[in-house]
Amino acid sequence: MKTHRYENLEDIKRAVTSVLKNLTSEDFQECFYKWEERWTKCVRLGEEYCEGICA
Repeated sequence: MKTHRYENLEDIKRAVTSVLKNLTSEDFQECFYKWEERWTKCVRLGEEYCEGICA
């Protein structure tokens, strides 16, 4: 999707819907674990600026 140009909003909606319908529960679980790892790193840094580390 990232490298494709869409003609209109409806084409974008169809493409996004298709991708979301094909996600598995394992995909969601992996996403959650990666998100948890990022916020844990940021929390450990406290007040420090963490762009790039938390991404």
